[in-house]
Amino acid sequence: MAAQRIKRACIMGEPMNRPTHARPRRRAGLPLLLGVLGLCTARPAWAEDQAPSQWHFDLTPYLWVAGVTGSVSTKLSRVPTQTVSADFGDVLTHLNAIPVMGALEVRNGRYGLLTDLIAISVKTDISTKGVLYSGGSAQLTQFVGTAIGAYRVLSDADQTLDMGVGVRAIGLSTEFTLNGNLLGGRTASPGASWANVIGAIRYRYSFSPDWSVTAYGDVGGGPSSAFTWQVLGTVDYQLSKSTTLRAGYRYLAIQYGSGIYQNVGLGGPLLAATIRF
Repeated sequence: MAAQRIKRACIMGEPMNRPTHARPRRRAGLPLLLGVLGLCTARPAWAEDQAPSQWHFDLTPYLWVAGVTGSVSTKLSRVPTQTVSADFGDVLTHLNAIPVMGALEVRNGRYGLLTDLIAISVKTDISTKGVLYSGGSAQLTQFVGTAIGAYRVLSDADQTLDMGVGVRAIGLSTEFTLNGNLLGGRTASPGASWANVIGAIRYRYSFSPDWSVTAYGDVGGGPSSAFTWQVLGTVDYQLSKSTTLRAGYRYLAIQYGSGIYQNVGLGGPLLAATIRF
C-alpha cells in the first residue's frame, strides 16, 4: 500500500500522508530558491572584462597655433643656413597652402591605434651674401605622420593610462631659388624623408563626468642623427556623448642631419574637437 501511495503521488502530484509519529521536517524550499536566484542574478566582478569588445573611432580635427624656432641648411655653399624664429602670425602670412592637421584613434577594448597627421607648406624671401646673387626665395613643405600601437595598462572610472610603441615618418621638401646678378639664377630642390621609432605614453584624468585633463608624451630616434620628441597637454570638456572639446598646448621637436640639416621646434596653443563614432 505504501508503495502504491508513493507511485500515485509522484504521477498525479497527490500529497502523501505522513505517519502521525513522524517528526515534522523544516521547509527549506523557499530559502533554497532565493539562494539560487541570488546566484543567478548576481553580476560577477569580471563580467565587464568578459563582455564582447567593441570598436570605437575617435576623429579629431584640430587647429595648432604653432610658432617655429630653429634652423634649416643644405650642402649648397651659396645658400646660407636659414635661422627660423617666427610666431604663428608670421607663419600664417607665409603659408603657401592650406595646412592639414588631424588625428584618428581606433580602439577595441584595451588595444588601440593612435595616428596623427600634419602637412604644412611655407614660403619666404631669403637674402644672399656678396654680389653673385641678388636674394631669392625658399619654400619648405613638411609632412609629419605618426602611428602608435597602444595598450591600456590602467582603466577605471576616473583615469586611464595608455603606453605604446610606433613610428613617426617625416618628409621634408624644399625649393631654393637664387636670383641672378653676376651669375645666372639658380634653383635647387633638395629633400629628405626618414622615420623614427618612438615610445609614447598618455594619461587622462576625469574630475567630473564633463571635465578631464589629458597629458601625452613621446620620444624616439633613428639613423642620420634623427631625433624627435613631443609633449601635449589639454583640458577636455564632454559636450555630448559623441563630442569632446579640447584646448591645450603642444610642442614638437624634429632633428635630422643628412643632406638637409634640420633642427626645428614647433610649439603653441591647440584647439580640437573629438568626434566618436
